[in-house]
Amino acid sequence: MRIAPLFVLLAACDGIPDEVTLQGTVFSDPGTTERLGGATLTSHVLDGGEHASTTADDEGRFELLAPSNATVFVDVEAQGHVRSSFTGVTGIDGAMIVPDGTMYAITEATWDEWTSLFDGCPGVGEGGASIGEVRISNLSDPSTGERPFVTTAVVTLEDSEGETYEACYLDEEGAAYDPEAEVTGASGRFAIFGAPPGEYLLVVAYETAEGVWSGDHYPVRITEGGVTPMFPLWTDFEL
Repeated sequence: MRIAPLFVLLAACDGIPDEVTLQGTVFSDPGTTERLGGATLTSHVLDGGEHASTTADDEGRFELLAPSNATVFVDVEAQGHVRSSFTGVTGIDGAMIVPDGTMYAITEATWDEWTSLFDGCPGVGEGGASIGEVRISNLSDPSTGERPFVTTAVVTLEDSEGETYEACYLDEEGAAYDPEAEVTGASGRFAIFGAPPGEYLLVVAYETAEGVWSGDHYPVRITEGGVTPMFPLWTDFEL
């Protein structure tokens, strides 16, 4: 099972504590420099319940307890924002730094923009959602350093009972939902709506050559009326 590398581990200390402290700054939207003071952050244990909760200070800085050496979900909530949920892995050090840009809520304006792109996709406005773009983690443009989109990716959510929720995709211009599209296309974008709250595997598979498929899967947490953003949803290109 692959885990999105959201939390950066510092040097390990002697012994293995029961908890670590995640330290970082929470922002108001993906890609913005606006800090989200007063946001509530809550850590959750994989296959378990809530672990701890904290409130960011006026500058968006936070310290949040989480179990050590574990897969952890962190929810971010704030007034005027849609709740977001992130997945990470903690180590055995007493303090871990969460890089800037990792934790954010989603402004209602951004959420409206995202959902309008997928207007007509089954499940919009119901349950929880995951929205993102699939990129290759181990290839980059030599000039810009940008990681390329995966244009042939198929993305699904799978629960522990085998129930599957399929993604919707955009047209080749990346301008609107295309009900005929079966893969991510040029935009690399996908969206899954209408999933009940709970823990899932987010599965990505893509065609590297005709009839040859590769992929990865990630544990994610879906919340009622919230979104699990995956910008990006990484996958490796197998050489």
